[in-house]
Amino acid sequence: MSLELSFAERRVLGALIEKAFTTPEQYPLSLNSVVVAANQKSCRDPVSNIDESTALETLESLRRRGFATLVRSEGSRVDRWKHRFSETLGLAGKESAVLAELLLRGPQTDGELRQRASRMVPIDTLEDMMGIIDVLRSRPEPLVARITAEGRRRGVKYAHTFYPASERPRDDHPRDDGPSAPEEAAYSLPAHTDSGGWREPAEAEPALEASWSAPARQAAVATPPQGALLEMQKEIQSLRERVEELEATFVKFLR
Repeated sequence: MSLELSFAERRVLGALIEKAFTTPEQYPLSLNSVVVAANQKSCRDPVSNIDESTALETLESLRRRGFATLVRSEGSRVDRWKHRFSETLGLAGKESAVLAELLLRGPQTDGELRQRASRMVPIDTLEDMMGIIDVLRSRPEPLVARITAEGRRRGVKYAHTFYPASERPRDDHPRDDGPSAPEEAAYSLPAHTDSGGWREPAEAEPALEASWSAPARQAAVATPPQGALLEMQKEIQSLRERVEELEATFVKFLR
């Protein structure tokens, strides 16, 4: 079974998995609800604009792959859809939640994944999160891959492996751990896998100067690393999204 999914398939599948956890009273989803869930502005990166025709074609494609199924209830005029992702791939709830976040938002750090997937299932610690990632990476056909170069300690990102070859992500995190040996900057998969072509060599890093002038040292101390600024911006955005989710939940309970 091919695990390569188009953008629409990844977005719709991720939305189905998410809503199964977060709004069980409205699940399975009608076609209209699938469109709304796929295109919502919070917890999505990038925001999409999938119409009903595309959503229906996508659901049918996922059904043929065994990742979704149509539910017809007696007396109901509305067909509804639910995912079969967990059953088809033999996944536990926490594993499905983590993959849903990766499908909906793309590559993320372990800290981001823990915070965001905890909307669906409790993940108490980063150690628990890393345990889930390790399980998904160590499968005979890995479902998660590290895209940050091995050896880098901060800002390590992980991605799902459902991307077509032309869309496989590369690490966009600036180097922040000082000089080291050349590293890989594409998917880092376990050595026993046969996913040839997913490993790409990193571009060589320019050597650091042996000594800095006093002004250069002062500038380096005074200016925060670009990587730190990016992480701060992502954390702020993540907090904003969490506030939106809490506000939406509060409004729902008021109703």
